[in-house]
Amino acid sequence: MAVLIRNSLLPVVDENGLPLAGAKLYIYAAQTTTPLALFSDADLVTPAANPIVISTSGVCPKRYIAPASYKIVATRADGSSLPDYSGDDIDPGIPLGAGALGIPFGGTGATDAGTARTNLGVPSQGEVDGLAGAVANVTGLLVGPAGTQIGAGTTAQRPGNPDDGKLRYNTDNDRFEGYEDGAWQDVMTTGQKADQAIMEAATDNDTFVPPAMMIHHPAIPKAWALIKNTSNGTYTIEQQFGFSGLVKNSTGDLTLTLTNAMSTAVFPVVLGYQSSSTSIRTLYVKALSTTTVRFEIQNPGTGVSDTGTDYISVVVWGDR
Repeated sequence: MAVLIRNSLLPVVDENGLPLAGAKLYIYAAQTTTPLALFSDADLVTPAANPIVISTSGVCPKRYIAPASYKIVATRADGSSLPDYSGDDIDPGIPLGAGALGIPFGGTGATDAGTARTNLGVPSQGEVDGLAGAVANVTGLLVGPAGTQIGAGTTAQRPGNPDDGKLRYNTDNDRFEGYEDGAWQDVMTTGQKADQAIMEAATDNDTFVPPAMMIHHPAIPKAWALIKNTSNGTYTIEQQFGFSGLVKNSTGDLTLTLTNAMSTAVFPVVLGYQSSSTSIRTLYVKALSTTTVRFEIQNPGTGVSDTGTDYISVVVWGDR
């Protein structure tokens, strides 16, 4: 490929427009005094003299150089300067002819794809195909039905300066953990939910409590009921948890049935009453089984069963 000198085929004239026959154009590498090789053909086969000598008609002949920025120093035939025809750092423009267009001129410096990729630092087709395959594999891991693989390691292998939201699997304790608010926290899973034994022990701080397990905590009642005396001696359950039915055995003698059996027939029961009457009544547990609570209302003055209450409260504690 070749560059046509910018003055080629243009007239070189004086201030009066007269041809400057014998004027000379010296062609150098840009910003130097190093002469460039000149050619009379675009294939850069036939050498030409440097400087270029202007013909008697004042026209600069065609001259070519290899693609590069260049400098022109123009003089008259007597050697005096022609500044209007001189210049430095002249842009060669787009080279002419066939061959590899250099990278500085917007080309690749090559005539085949492989060399062009190498010159430009572009991955080969094989590398592009490999990357496409790797991306497809990663996409499959992230969104595929097999699940996403999360990084795993020991506590000692935790990153030194993690950002909030970092998630990993700790192989020391076999738990997922996340970095939150400046500290590593366990991510609770179903494998870390409290069971009945953990709830009854009431000492564990490393598990979460499903609502269904709360009933097993020793501080939680296993059943409770608010019983209303709807008429003289007729009782109904107004509100309840853990009881499935109420039976009147006789006057003031009632039995509640537990929805879930207790682990033993000996467990705490708390009884209480509300009454619009000022008369005192006594409530006591008459009999217990793993599934029932039988109690009686008595008038302490007469020692007989009574109905003189408006509401009765029953609370059951213990192990189920």
